[in-house]
Amino acid sequence: MISVIKEDENSIDIALDGDLTIYVADKFNQEISSYLNKYQCIDVDLSNVSELDTSCYQVLLRAKLLSNKNKKEFNIGSLSEKTQDVFELYNLNNVFNHTDSSTQ
Repeated sequence: MISVIKEDENSIDIALDGDLTIYVADKFNQEISSYLNKYQCIDVDLSNVSELDTSCYQVLLRAKLLSNKNKKEFNIGSLSEKTQDVFELYNLNNVFNHTDSSTQ
């Protein structure tokens, strides 16, 4: 589900893949929370996510809100077609400062 692409003491780049659904939401939330506690900046690639349901977009939204509150960065990079649909449906592009130009 989560692959570490690059990390140093202050930041981590991760890629998510597969189905991000209620069946993995608890584990996903735990992993994202541990990254939020450890790193100042988290960059997330969603280009290989095949499904994103409400439970997991809430995890992403919570991570973004907590990072803002704690003056940290939580950025979303590339989106898959399915994640782009969810971002558009719930107006998350504005929340994550994401533009369509980086969609794959």
